[in-house]
Amino acid sequence: MERLATKSTGFPLSDFATTYQSSNGSAAWDSLKIVACLCESSWPVGLFANQTQEAEWFGPDCSLRHCPSADNPRTIANETDCSNPNNTAVPGETGNFCQVDCANQGICDYNSGTCRCFDGQYGTDCSLQMEIPVKYYYSSDGIYGAPESATESSSGGSDSGFEFDKEW
Repeated sequence: MERLATKSTGFPLSDFATTYQSSNGSAAWDSLKIVACLCESSWPVGLFANQTQEAEWFGPDCSLRHCPSADNPRTIANETDCSNPNNTAVPGETGNFCQVDCANQGICDYNSGTCRCFDGQYGTDCSLQMEIPVKYYYSSDGIYGAPESATESSSGGSDSGFEFDKEW
């Protein structure tokens, strides 16, 4: 533990030097007795620019793998910006990255490190949105947009005056 505590990539990340000692400054009684893992990563880990605040591999035995990270395309804020104090407990330097598995638009399988994207999203990191072709219909009370699969209803079966032949 004494050696791992000094690693800048050890968790929890902090912006100050960490040591593992007793209150009087000597080595703590268990500093050589506790075993821990410092998980590896294919990307740089830390609080500086061009580093990510979480390692690729994680868990008590480093057997779990994060999925590809990306900014959520459905929000205005950039969730991958870890220099923003609203995104993280310990803000990093400008250009520091937060790990956002599957762009928060899918479920990460931590055993394989692959994303299962929600409906309407795709890509290895789920950051791409499918485009649904839309036809616009004009009416005396406004303009309505509907998928191309919609058909005009003469029976008034829906509030908008259109019936849909499939969910979207």
